[in-house]
Parts: sequence; structure tokens; C-alpha cells
Amino acid sequence: PINVCGYHYMESGATATQEVGYAMGNAVLVLDNIRGRVSKDEFENVVRCFSFFINSGIELVAEIVKVRAYSKLWKSICKNEYGVDDVRFRAGCQVRSLTLTASQPEVNIMRIAYQALPAVISASARVGALQLPGFREALSLPDEKEQTLSLRTQQVLMYETDIAEHGDIFEGSIIIEELTQKTLAEAEKIVSQMRLQGYAGSVPWLTEQLTESLVQWQAALVKGDRVQVGINAFLDPIDLVPPPENNSTHTKNDFLVDHLDALSTWRRTRNNVEVEGCLTRFGDALKSGTNIIEASIALAKAGGTTGEWTQAVESFAGGRFSAPLGTDNAPLLPLDLPQCSKKIRIVLGKCGLDGHVNAVKLLSVACAQAGLEVIYTGIKQSPAALVAAAIQEDADILGISSLSGAHLTLASDVCALLREQGAQKLAVIIGGVIPESDREELRALGVKAVFTAADNDMVSLVQQIIELADPTI
Repeated sequence: PINVCGYHYMESGATATQEVGYAMGNAVLVLDNIRGRVSKDEFENVVRCFSFFINSGIELVAEIVKVRAYSKLWKSICKNEYGVDDVRFRAGCQVRSLTLTASQPEVNIMRIAYQALPAVISASARVGALQLPGFREALSLPDEKEQTLSLRTQQVLMYETDIAEHGDIFEGSIIIEELTQKTLAEAEKIVSQMRLQGYAGSVPWLTEQLTESLVQWQAALVKGDRVQVGINAFLDPIDLVPPPENNSTHTKNDFLVDHLDALSTWRRTRNNVEVEGCLTRFGDALKSGTNIIEASIALAKAGGTTGEWTQAVESFAGGRFSAPLGTDNAPLLPLDLPQCSKKIRIVLGKCGLDGHVNAVKLLSVACAQAGLEVIYTGIKQSPAALVAAAIQEDADILGISSLSGAHLTLASDVCALLREQGAQKLAVIIGGVIPESDREELRALGVKAVFTAADNDMVSLVQQIIELADPTI
């Protein structure tokens, strides 16, 4: 089974049409690679096992059209390209977290509910699984109450609306059908482009396309061409709900210690001889180019961990792949940004498993536009790797993005490493989903500036960064 993720394309700035095209192009590249390596029956089984994870945004008509185009195009590709008929469009969906705001978070409740509709309203193109975020995710990780509200939103859709009681209510709609055909045509062009370029050419092309779309999306907000409630219009706060509670550092540390102890116990009490044998067979499968699924399942059943599986893949591949930001040819932001009066070098990167890079992209574009030299280290970096890169590049500033709740641990490790290596003059800044209550603790650790989702004035952000590197300004 293979899951093709279109969700991240839209989260990275793609339009609805681009999401369909990129996801289908990804699927086609995989299937083209598999076809000819397995029997006809095996290939048909692979095709039928494909599923998708898609996004659903706030533009209701465009998103309804998108989901319908997904379903139609997948069935068409399977039949016309691969000779496999009667294939179901199997998909799960999460709504577009990019649209959730730190200001007026109460409005996110409506956004989430509206965004859920397109994924389930068309009987002929309905996802089989739906997950909804917490409405305060721009402020902190969701708590149990927010998760319950997200569940209740789905339950209202399922039990109180009547969308599940009817057939395809859009069948024959002139507008929906016309827009669906237009989306299909444009998505098919993207699939053809990716097929022509192959994997090697598609990756840099995709990153540039996504960054261009993201910058255009941000530019539309700045110029007012796109209205977002609470961001560039209708700014009065609602203050209906309190800020999210932030668990104490003590509680977080206890939680971490408990999990590390559990992992240590697991590794100590399992059959490590069996695990080592499975790891060896998994490594052999990687080297020989055979199907690694059976070896992966055997490793899991023996008690192997996700980390051990990942390390084996990394060892075979020579490390982790980190896609470029695609900012080299990005359009200019329509902002009156301050300009550097001297050379300033900033290293940007992300730690841990968090792979969301939109903020890093926009900051990278803005800093470069202001005259800074920007070095991007990639995602899933360790604190030691970030510090080493910043020192090697002789950077003035090390910028860390964290959206997974690990900011205190990351900041503590990074600042400690800088002190150990006598590089305290290098200014550390951190941004992401960071509760307001953690600002002072981060500063106490040695972080010079903290940017949360509420700090969305890019001109002010760049000005602060320049002033950190050049206190004479």
C-alpha cells in the first residue's frame, strides 16, 4: 500500500489545481517505476492499493471542484494509462492548517467546519477519513478539549446535516462541471510535466513552484487582494475563549523522561538477537532492491523501533534528503523592507520531525530581499548540526523554526552547545508555535528573539533581525 500526500503541497502554498496535479504526478512517477518490475496481476494490486491524503481549504467551490477532480483524474489515469478499471478513489483529508490564525482564534472554529464540507459533500468524491485540527493550533499544540471539539464538528456533519442521505447533489451543475473540467485539464498538464522531468527534475521544479505560489499568497494578503479575518481585516479581538493552558516545564520533562524510560525498557526486554537479525535482513533488502515491506513488517513484529528502521534507511541512502527551499527565483514581497548597512549572514533550519517550512521560506525571501545572506540547512536537523553549520558559515544569527512543541528543549541544547564552543556571540532566534508564557523562559536560556504566529509583521521581524546583528542601527 502506498499513500500519496497532496496535503503538504497545499500547505506549502499550492493552489487547489496544483495540489491535484502534483499529487497525481507523484503517483504516476511511482507507478511508472513499478510497472515492468512486477507481474500484471501484482501491478494491478499495487494500483488498487494506492490511497491519497488531501487538503481541504476555505474556498468552498474551488475545494468541492478539487475533490471531484481528484476522483475523476485518478480513475482516468488508472484506466487509460495502466489498464486498471473500476478503481476507487481512496482518500483521507485534513483541512488547511495554513489558514488558522493566532489572532481571533475563535474564528478558526468556523474555518475548520467550512473547510471540512468539500471533503464530504460530494457523494461521488467523498473521502473515507477526515481529521480536523484544534482551533488554537497557531498558539500551541491542541489539548483534549480542542480535540473533542474537532470530533464534535465531524459528528455534527455526519449526524445533523443530511449530506449523507443523498446522491451526488452537484451532478449536472453547470458551474461545478465546467470548473472541474478546467481543473482536470490544468492538473493533467502538471502530470505530463512531472512525467517528462522525472524525479530528479521534478523536485527542484516543484519547490520553486510551491515557493512562488506561497509568496504570491502572502503578497495578496499584504496588498489586501485576499481578505483574511483577523489578519488584514476585521481586527477587533473577540476574547471569547482564554489562551490555551501551557503545561509546566516540570510536567513536560516528566512526560519525556517517562517515554525515554519506556523505550529503554522495551529495548532491554525484547529479543535483541531477533531484532539484529531482522535489521540485517532489512538492510540486505535495501541493498538488493527487493521489496522491503516484508522485511519491515518482520522488524516491527520482532520489536524494532521506528528510529532503528529509519537509521537503517539513512545508512543505506547516505543520509536524509532535504529538499531545497526553492527561493532562488521567488518573486519579491510587496513590502518596504529595511536594508542591511553591512554584511549579515543568517543560518536557518528546523530540528526534530517537524517539516513545516512556510515561515522559513517567507523569512528567507524577506531577509534576502533586505540584503542578508541566507543559508538554509534543511529540515530534521539536530541541535549539534545546526550549531556546527552556523559556526562553519561564520553566521551572525542562527534562526530555528519549531512547530512541534519542542522549542524549550531545542533552545536549551543549542545555547549550551554554543557556550561549550565559545560562540556565545552568535545570536539565536526561534520562531513557531510557541505559547506566550514560554517567551521569558526562552530568553533566560539565551535566545535573543522569539517570534510566534502572532508576530506576522514581516517588516518588523526583519528589522529586529538586522538590529540583532548590528546593534549600532
